[in-house]
Amino acid sequence: MGKIIGTAPGSISGSVGNYTYRNTKDGYIVSEKVKKIHGKKTLRQHMVNLRISNLAHLYNSFGRSLEGAFENIPSNQTAQSAFMKANFNSVPIYFTKAASDFGACVATPVQISRGSLHSILVTENEIPHTNIVLGSLAIDANTTIAQFSQAVLGNPGYENGDQLSFFSLIQGSRTFGDIQGIPVVTNNRYEVTLDVLDTDHKLYDLVGSYGFATVADGGVNYLGCSVAPATGAYAWVHSRGVGEDLRVSTQFLIASNAQVIASWTGDAALIKAADSYGGYKAVHFLEPGESSASVFIEEGSDVQTGAVPSGSFSLTSGSTTVNQSTANRTLLSAGEVTINIQGTNMSNFNQPVKLRMYDTSNGTSAVDVDATKDAAVSTSSVAVFKATVAAGHLYLGAVLLNGNVIKTYTPTGGTGGGYDGD
Repeated sequence: MGKIIGTAPGSISGSVGNYTYRNTKDGYIVSEKVKKIHGKKTLRQHMVNLRISNLAHLYNSFGRSLEGAFENIPSNQTAQSAFMKANFNSVPIYFTKAASDFGACVATPVQISRGSLHSILVTENEIPHTNIVLGSLAIDANTTIAQFSQAVLGNPGYENGDQLSFFSLIQGSRTFGDIQGIPVVTNNRYEVTLDVLDTDHKLYDLVGSYGFATVADGGVNYLGCSVAPATGAYAWVHSRGVGEDLRVSTQFLIASNAQVIASWTGDAALIKAADSYGGYKAVHFLEPGESSASVFIEEGSDVQTGAVPSGSFSLTSGSTTVNQSTANRTLLSAGEVTINIQGTNMSNFNQPVKLRMYDTSNGTSAVDVDATKDAAVSTSSVAVFKATVAAGHLYLGAVLLNGNVIKTYTPTGGTGGGYDGD
């Protein structure tokens, strides 16, 4: 289908199918449209795109509660964009396409407000509490707004007319059709305006006891939770109206759902999510603008335990040295394999690394073993990864990055022999 303008020969312009017709000062031109080829995204691109879903769903769970929660943002920026920008580098959650389409949401420790009032500090005991001291007040069903307000105003930085809000995010799961275990969040907000003259209303007529209870700690009464946190997240926020502006305390959600977060973050979750969007394009090394790295295999002399030559593989097993007399490099017994990956800006090198270990020198059976980055000994120029190999698979065959083989070790036999493969 297309649109053609003009009827006389040489005066036609427009498009039909894959062809475009144009009249120019240089003559009549017929050109074929360039087809756009949409290739697969890299894992890095998926990492950027996938984390947006949970942040958007998490923000939406607050309704309009976070409007004005970020002070002094540009006039052309919304509260949602301020929230997304503030939390883009927070704990990444990777949803599959199906989970995202059904509105999946995981409560993570994101920033929900940023402002000029003093932050409310929280002691994360079994029964958490704030740093708001209540004096002798033991909150109960008969406590009035006036009594509660008098107690809070005994703390520096609070004024009559200020508001205290408590957010309780309850983590749950739902089943949609044949898709089970979709994480969802129920977001509850409780708020009270401090008013030392309000003796007519009870505190618990306005808010629940969950975030407005007296918690004794070290002989001091603090404002806190009435029970241990439910699975999800929670936060207190202090706010104050000043004319048409809102002043807020800077607060982050405190997550109490570590197991749920762990289920949707990390390399395995990333790859599963990327696969649900059509897979990902393999790259051997980091993309432009990120860390650059190359992998080397050291040949020659044995590598003693604890020795980690720069830019090499070193294999150690307790006090045992590498056995160079076999056809393929092997550990004499099960133990730890240390892999050094050398490059620039390696502090940002966190891509999935695996070792392919074989059961025999001719490689009849292989297992891919995860290698974990050791941040304590890694530097900006060398990322140190460690893997534990089991007895029965002690022959090093290949190194994998992002699931793709980037180095192989091809045996040639003899002592200290061998070469790097492609």
